[in-house]
Order: sequence, then structure tokens, then C-alpha cells
Amino acid sequence: MSTMILLLASFTLVQAFGQETEPNDTFAEANTISLDQAVSGDLNLEDNGDVFDNFEIVLPENGDLTVELTLHQNFGVYIRIFDKTGLPLTSQFGSSGTF
Repeated sequence: MSTMILLLASFTLVQAFGQETEPNDTFAEANTISLDQAVSGDLNLEDNGDVFDNFEIVLPENGDLTVELTLHQNFGVYIRIFDKTGLPLTSQFGSSGTF
């Protein structure tokens, strides 16, 4: 099995099937989520300095991972995906959509 950490920043997700648990600002604090699980996350730089949300997902095999985001404000999002050792695999900046 492969473990990947998904780092999401400067965003708020809206289609909530699960709510993030704070703190999840570091790899060690990452919320574990399942494949095909929607999750809602909030960032609040102005009030508490929360600029990162980390999620961990265990993939059953190597392959493609698709991340779909819906933003309810006009933020940019920076997505970084890491392998189980913490090495970056890919990153992308954009807004709502599929990455």
C-alpha cells in the first residue's frame, strides 16, 4: 500500500460529507480520509493563522489520484501531493476544478 499526504492551502471546500479536525496544519496532524470521501475544510489566516490543511489518504495501489475542489469564495488553491516519506510528487495552483 502507498500512503500519500495531500496538502491543501488557501481554500474552503463546501460539499461536506466530513468536517476536518483541527489542528491539521502539519503532516503529523493530517486528517485521515478515504477514497471518494468529500471533506469540508476551512482556513482562517486573519483570525488564527490557519493557512494549511493536511489530509492523508492510503491508496490500495499505485495509479492516478484525482482531487476535485469546490470553493465558495474566490480563492486560489495550492495543492501538493507527497509520497509516504514526505517527498513531493506533484503540485498545482488553481481555483475550483479537478486536479
